[in-house]
Amino acid sequence: MKAAKKCIFQRSGRKTSLSYGENVWMTTAVKRDKALAAEHACQNWFSELERFGVGLYNILTTALWNRPRTEIGHYTQMVWQETYKIGCYVEWCEKMTLAVCHYSPKGNTPNKPIYENGSPCRKDVDCRCENCRCSRSEALCIVQ
Repeated sequence: MKAAKKCIFQRSGRKTSLSYGENVWMTTAVKRDKALAAEHACQNWFSELERFGVGLYNILTTALWNRPRTEIGHYTQMVWQETYKIGCYVEWCEKMTLAVCHYSPKGNTPNKPIYENGSPCRKDVDCRCENCRCSRSEALCIVQ
């Protein structure tokens, strides 16, 4: 986030040396509503799934990670099952708006499942997470 605070579009450091995961996004729109900018950043990162896919087995293989002309790491970090803390920051700059999110524990561990595939929920009792309710329209358990 230090780079974003200085209006520099770059990661905080070498990805392998960070103790947290990081996604960075930029738009040339200036003075954009910060909540909207954060939403657009997340939509952009999440869209990697639709654009590039993760394969049948939902495992972050080195082949998946190293595919040419595709990026999937922003999406996989967002949905990494073992990550449960997130902090985001948006900075207005003279010529751009930057958004940065940090994730802990960091994800994107090679050759590990991105997340555990579960059965779709139909009712609240189907959810195995604490303080969760079933969103019937999405068939997903949502933390309240």
